[in-house]
Amino acid sequence: MAFYTVMDGFYSQTVLVQSRPNAVDGLSTILLVSGDSTLDGDRYRTYASLAEVQTDVDAGDVSATALAMATTAFGQSPRPALVAIGRQTDPESFSAALTAISAAGLLFSMFAIDSHVAADVTSAASFAETGYFLFVAVCNDAAAITGSPPSGWPTTSKNTAKIYHPTAGQYPDVAAIALAAGLDPDVQCPAFSAPGSSVTAYSLTTAQRNFAVANGFNALAPLDTGEATYPDGPLKATTGEFAYIAFTKAWLTIRDRQAIAAAYAGYASFNQKFPYNAAGIAAITGALNDVTQTGLAAGYFAPTEALPLGFTTQVTLGGGAATVVRRIGILDAVETISDTVYLERAA
Repeated sequence: MAFYTVMDGFYSQTVLVQSRPNAVDGLSTILLVSGDSTLDGDRYRTYASLAEVQTDVDAGDVSATALAMATTAFGQSPRPALVAIGRQTDPESFSAALTAISAAGLLFSMFAIDSHVAADVTSAASFAETGYFLFVAVCNDAAAITGSPPSGWPTTSKNTAKIYHPTAGQYPDVAAIALAAGLDPDVQCPAFSAPGSSVTAYSLTTAQRNFAVANGFNALAPLDTGEATYPDGPLKATTGEFAYIAFTKAWLTIRDRQAIAAAYAGYASFNQKFPYNAAGIAAITGALNDVTQTGLAAGYFAPTEALPLGFTTQVTLGGGAATVVRRIGILDAVETISDTVYLERAA
């Protein structure tokens, strides 16, 4: 059981460690939420290929829109290993649908929805803020690049990136998360700046680009003579933070949980309780430092002037729990991640 709270200035995580680590993490799975797919009553289905999606389309369980989104996802290079299609049914909100999909057992970190309606995007953005998720949405309302932002779109989410694209059915949001999910997350931190295959180019004036930035929308720009378009710089969330920072938090949260659970399982396998002493501190610190070294090598964080090694880890004991405070360097800033780990398994 785990609880997550996003707070201004730092990322707070509380973890109740169980006796065995969860090897499935969802970092390479993307979720496409469909409002017109029945899935024959299922809350979600997962697919390893476009042919599998087409089978469900032929059966009437997946809509043409969801097929188009999945086609974009599987058409990227690299492409995700697994694409999930989840069901949202009116009058259910997208936040409620995402909560239900997660509760049904799907593990995912990045998602997109089939709606461009501001209220739906805002609802999905509120879900993204409940945990270690990254939501990317697409908007084709020209107000995003010509003046005041479209009414009702989210403006304060650290975990939501909005992309402007004038052509319906292009799904640059899906392309962005599919490209990220196609990478090995333990080898390379996705930059969210690669070109999306099948996402066509469009021209922007300097003034339009400035409006996009001011309105919290990511613009796309052609950088070659082909059809691909690149984000005008790495994707940014509505608050101006880079999308890869949200993914870094997801990666670190998941890997930390797995490392701590694995350390706990080592004691449990010998029918020993996790030690509430210096040995327990050493076990936790060692497990987390191994994770951080992987993160440094993959480019999630790096040494900064404030953090010459790129990270610090501090573990203290009190009240039957271990509090882990880790500071990591991202760009020229320092992110603080706080974990509370209960060393005795709950009854």
